[in-house]
Amino acid sequence: MTYKKSWRKASISLEDELGIEIALRIAISEAGPESIAELISQMAFENYKASKMLDQAEEYIYELEDVVNSLPRNMHNP
Repeated sequence: MTYKKSWRKASISLEDELGIEIALRIAISEAGPESIAELISQMAFENYKASKMLDQAEEYIYELEDVVNSLPRNMHNP
């Protein structure tokens, strides 16, 4: 099984990047100094969960690819 992470790359427009930055700045300013650590911790945890889901999806995709590649080829399955 080979893992290629190129499918994970995403293009984000400058407008989207600006929107994300503005949303983060508002969230940080609303959270206040006493809640910044909790906000960062929650964001890191959500990022970790998303990374794990992507890893699992990637593994499943490549397992399916191996199964499909092992199927016999015929005129109905080129």
